[in-house]
Formats: sequence, structure tokens, C-alpha cells
Amino acid sequence: MKRLEAKLPFSLCHVDLDNFKPFADNYGYAWGSEVIKEVAGLLAEKMQEMKTPGDFLGHIGGDDFVILSVPGRAEELCRRIIAGFDERIRKYYTEEDRKQGFFVGKDRKGIEQVFPLISVTMAIVTDDGSRFRSPLDMAETAARLKEYAKTLPGSNYVTEKDVQGE
Repeated sequence: MKRLEAKLPFSLCHVDLDNFKPFADNYGYAWGSEVIKEVAGLLAEKMQEMKTPGDFLGHIGGDDFVILSVPGRAEELCRRIIAGFDERIRKYYTEEDRKQGFFVGKDRKGIEQVFPLISVTMAIVTDDGSRFRSPLDMAETAARLKEYAKTLPGSNYVTEKDVQGE
């Protein structure tokens, strides 16, 4: 709320893992917890590399994180996270799954199917205090963007401009 009230531009970046639930169901929740710790470490490491005073990293829960930063830095941070993500996540799979580039697991209905390896999706929403009435409104917009971004293959990030085609 303070950032919205200050009326200074900032970006909210929602970070989410794709195919995490079937991964945890297949490999076990303890191993899934190790993946969450790895991702948290990666996010913190990339933020530290960029020397981001005033930026914020939070764990929403499960495989969801939030980053608050200044607009240009948020996009650069997302690019750096993606660049390091795929290689780091591969060590959590069996050699066979790594070679195949997918794993077999059960979907939410209990039906066995093929899932791509975990990827990271990030959605960036920017404001200067003039568009959103509350942090919840801003987070809801980021969640909608994230759902769009999840339809894209692999690790990626999107901004509102990407979706609006500007």
C-alpha cells in the first residue's frame, strides 16, 4: 500500500512455477519443497546480483512468489531469473526425465499424462499510484497476466504491454 500511496512508479512481479503440482505428486512433497527453496534462492541471488536496494521478495505460498521493484529493473530481473532457471531445475529430475525433457505423472483428475519439466512464469504489472486502488487490485491484474503467460511454452515473463500488443 505504501508504494501505491507514494505515487512513485514500481512494478509488481508475480512468479509462479508451471507443472509444479504434478512434479510434487510424482517426486514427493519433500523433494518439491527442495525445489521451492532452490527457486527462492535463485530469486534472492539474482536480486542481490543487481544490487536492488528497496526491492522486496516475498513468498506468497506454495510455488508462488512476488517481487516489488522499479519498472526497468523488474524486466531485467525476470530475464536473469529465466536465464538461470532451466539449468538449475534440471537437477531435481531423474536422468531419464532430464533426457526426455518431460516426466509422466497424474493430472488433477488422477489421469496419467506427460508433463513438461518445471518452468517459471512471471507477470509484471506497473503503476505509479494512479491506476490501482489497492495492492489486491494490482495483484489480481498480475494473476490474470500470469494465466495468459502460462499458455506460452517454457519459462517466460509478460508485461501488460505484451498482452495489449503495444
